[in-house]
Order: sequence, then C-alpha cells, then structure tokens
Amino acid sequence: MKFANLSISDILSKFKAREFNSKELVEYYFSRIEKLNPEYNVFLFIRNKQELLEEAGKADQERMQGSQKKLLGIPFALKDCFMAIGTPTTAGDKFLDGAMSEYNATIVEKLLEEGAILMGKTNMDSWGFGSSTENSSYGVTHNPFNKECVAGGSSGGSGAAVALDMCTFAIGEDTGGSIRNPASYCGVYGLKPTYGRISRFGCIAYASSLDSIGPITRNAKDLELLFQILEGDDEKDMTHVDYEEQRANKSLKKRFAYSMDFIPEGLNEDTKRIYLDTIEKFKSEGYEAVEFKFSSFDVVIPTYYITAMSEASTNLSRYQGTRYGKLYEELKNKKFEDLGIKTWEDLFTKARSNGFSNEAKRRILLGAFVLSEGYFDAYYKKAQKIRNYVYEEIKQVLSDTDFILSPVTPSAALKIGSKITNPVEMYLEDIYTVTANLAGIPALAFPAGLDKNKMPIGMQIMGNKGHDERLIDIVCRI
Repeated sequence: MKFANLSISDILSKFKAREFNSKELVEYYFSRIEKLNPEYNVFLFIRNKQELLEEAGKADQERMQGSQKKLLGIPFALKDCFMAIGTPTTAGDKFLDGAMSEYNATIVEKLLEEGAILMGKTNMDSWGFGSSTENSSYGVTHNPFNKECVAGGSSGGSGAAVALDMCTFAIGEDTGGSIRNPASYCGVYGLKPTYGRISRFGCIAYASSLDSIGPITRNAKDLELLFQILEGDDEKDMTHVDYEEQRANKSLKKRFAYSMDFIPEGLNEDTKRIYLDTIEKFKSEGYEAVEFKFSSFDVVIPTYYITAMSEASTNLSRYQGTRYGKLYEELKNKKFEDLGIKTWEDLFTKARSNGFSNEAKRRILLGAFVLSEGYFDAYYKKAQKIRNYVYEEIKQVLSDTDFILSPVTPSAALKIGSKITNPVEMYLEDIYTVTANLAGIPALAFPAGLDKNKMPIGMQIMGNKGHDERLIDIVCRI
C-alpha cells in the first residue's frame, strides 16, 4: 500500500510529487486507528475525524500556496501526559479522568506551528510509573509483534502507534527509559535528549530532575528533523540548558565504549548475542571498541528509584481532587456531605485512595518515607552522592570515546502479566536505561535484531551532554 510505513521524508517527497495529499494520509491513519485500536489499546483519545480532515485540507491548501512548514500535513501521536488544547490529559490514571487541557505544551506548539496534525493521545503507565503500560488505568497496550506481550512503557502507546503505522511519528517522555524501552520492544527508534534541551513545559511531571521529552520514529533521519524542531530555549521552562560549546565540537574519535558488565551471567542469550553482534557491526564501520569496567552499574537502579520516587511523591502532592479529575466531576453534582467528606483529611483520603493506581500509591509512600526526617540523609542524600559518582564515571569514559553502547532492556518484550506482581523484577527492566537519566546525557535506542521468537531487540548509544545530534548522525550512518 502506498501509505504504509512511510517516514517523514518519504511523505514530504510524495506530497511534492503529488502522489497523495494530507487528507488521504489522514484518512489512511484514521482507518488504521479505527481498525487496530480496539485490538491493541494504543490510543486513549482519538480526535474527531471531520476536524482532522479539515486540518488536513488546510494543510493541502497551504502547500499549494508554497508554505515551507517542515511538517505540513504530517500526522503524529502524543503521549497522554502532554497538554494539548481540546484533548483530555489523564497521564494514564483515572484520578484525572475527564480533565481537559487548558493550554498547549511547548513541544505541541512547536509541532503545530510547523504544520503537524495531532491524531490523538496515546496510552501510558499511570503518571509514567512503569515499563509495560500494565499500570495504566485504561488497560495494557499490546505489542505490535505479539499481542500476548507488552509494548513497553511508560510511553508504550507512542511506541506501538508508530510500529502499527497509526501515525508518522509520536512523542514520548522518558524519566528512566520510557522512550527507549517501548522503542526497543516495538522495533522503532527513540531519542532521550540531553536533560534540558527540549522544554518540559506542559508535560505532567514524574521526577523533575530526570524527565526528558523526545520523539519516536521509524528511522534515525526523522529523529534528526524532529529534534531540530523541538529543541531550544523556552522562557516557561527554567531547566533549559544551552550546550552550544559542546555542539560546536564536531570532531569524532571513531572510538566507542562497551562493557562486559552489561552482559552478566544469566542474561537472555538473544540480548547477549545481539549486543556482541552490534559491537562487531560498529567495528566493521571503522570504530575502535574500548572495553571499560562500569563499577557503579550495580547501584544505578536503587539510586534511580530513590531519586525518582522522592520527586514523584513531591510532584503528586499537588493533586487533591478539587480542581479537575474524577472527584472534581463528582462534586459538580453532589455536596461534600453527600460523599461522606467532613474534613480536609476526608477529602484527600477519598481523592487519593479512589483515584491513584496501586503503583502510584506505592511510589508516593516510598518517596515520602525516603524524604522523611531521620531517613533523608540515609537514603535520598546518599543517592544524590552516588548519582554524581555515576555521572563522573560516565563522563570519564566519554572523554575518550564518542559513545557508550549497551542493550536497552534485558530481553525482548515481556509477556503480559509475567512481572507485574513483582515490582522489583519489573524495576530491573530499566537497568540499562536509567544511567542516561541520572547523568543527564542523551541516549538513542535503535532496532538491532530479532530474538528466536522474531521479537525485536534494541540497542542504545549514550553520549556526552549536548551531543544529541552526534548520536543521531552515528545511527544514521550504520
């Protein structure tokens, strides 16, 4: 089919050649969503078809008039933690059921300004808490290669939307691997940028010092175009950092780092094989492989989760149910007394007990414990010291190499239900990805091979702060 699995550059060239127009493309994607969404549970919200066709028609008119917008008429999907006017934003949790976006996230504004068309909002683990979308209040998203498996998380809906050809590209959010994990599981590309290079304004926060926003695409070249559009200063986001000096240094050493710590005894044999094959592939491209000992590898997971849960507990403390969401909707038609609410404590208890998912409650409680008097120094403060040590160790390795190569996840996509009852085992799915978030460095996941069951397995490269474009260019060339 002429519309199937096209990249942004493919579509733009076909628009130019008048092989088809935006209205026809939107019709194609909408029919895919209608057909596949009941089966895979990818979209939580789908925009009205007539509205989409009207926007596509306007895009076609603008193109005929010579518009130079970079994404004119290109349909995309958005993870349901981003504000987009006219759409509900639930963060995958029924606590916010029915809450409508009152403004656009900065990245949404940038995409719309370039002519992109929002198809709808995609499924996610509630508040970003998970690696499989099994923590979504709206049900799990199924893997495009095997419906008995998960699509990854927390941006599982975004990864599946691209892999199932429901849109041209999707936007995700990555706190500890939530873009790269679904990219790996779904056989697509995902970029977690350097912390601070893409504005987080308008994205519901999970852990503010770890959250990054990035694209999920069908190829690395599309990552390059989208990154150019999305990155940059934003007066609404005070965490923006300019890495102009680092970006100016374009010289490549043609050396990369790898570690045998990434393939411990007992690791899935397919992941091990594909990791070693990818090392050889880069060597065949003229890179020198440098082995290093990652001494802090065993502590990145506890360091990450202590940090993430502490910040999540703080960020979620603002939600008390009286301004939007499930309880707010109930209070439109009932009085406090009708709901058994007599005190502020009653209000908070009802809102949070009935609203937050079990995983959200777990992380709030653990985060509050870590930040409590008597435990702050023993846990949170120590975790921040280790976090700095992790960064310094990674920085040292990257001072003499272009990137670090590692797997994205320990195996291909998990079977639905295989780890959801064991939170610790599920947390270990993030063991390869959390390092980039702790260090604030960019990381790019790309398809690297298939396991014995024909399920995709991805690898990732991590680079120095500000070297996002370099990582994209490296993957574009392999």
